[in-house]
Amino acid sequence: MISIKNEIELVCVIVNYGLSKKIEKLARQNGSKYTSCVIAKGTSNTGIMNLMGLSDTRKEIVYLIMESEKVDSFLNELDSKYKFYKANHGIAFAISVSGLIGCHYNYCDDRSLEEKNMNDLITVIVDKGKAEDVVSAASKGGAKGGTIINARGSASDSPCQKIFAVEIEPEKEIVIIISESDKTDSIVESINKEMDLGKPNSGVLFVQPVKRTLGIQK
Repeated sequence: MISIKNEIELVCVIVNYGLSKKIEKLARQNGSKYTSCVIAKGTSNTGIMNLMGLSDTRKEIVYLIMESEKVDSFLNELDSKYKFYKANHGIAFAISVSGLIGCHYNYCDDRSLEEKNMNDLITVIVDKGKAEDVVSAASKGGAKGGTIINARGSASDSPCQKIFAVEIEPEKEIVIIISESDKTDSIVESINKEMDLGKPNSGVLFVQPVKRTLGIQK
């Protein structure tokens, strides 16, 4: 395990099915010590490319851990090689990590930093079959799309998985939405109203600030 002082970020890259291995290779070339991939489905609430640049098709999400000082270089190379600046070519976003043990890192950030973020990551975990309802509700609140992950995932024999350190039992779906920060409250309220998340076992929603984005279509 390597002890480091530099800030660490979790980078999520959403691409068309079949590209994950290339993304993981590029990440390792840029200094990432850990990558992982899950299968997902892109969604859109209109006939045109949405905020996330995704249509209704199979996607792969690559999660990778990288030192913060290397993220910009990685995203720039990713954008150059895979044209994320074009609609439907994929998106990437980075989230600050305050603590991490394992995957060749040993890191803890005790600093208290307040940064203005332009976007938020909204994550919603619901029973299998309800993800489309979440996306529909989110669109009413101002979202322009999202990505659905089957929580049973791929290449896992375990009865459950962990996404963002949250244990997910089988027969669940995860919806992730990148929201402009000024629309987050409206989207969250719309989802909560539709899904009634206050009821037991109806689902869970959490919001995280996004530090960097790539491929977000206005």
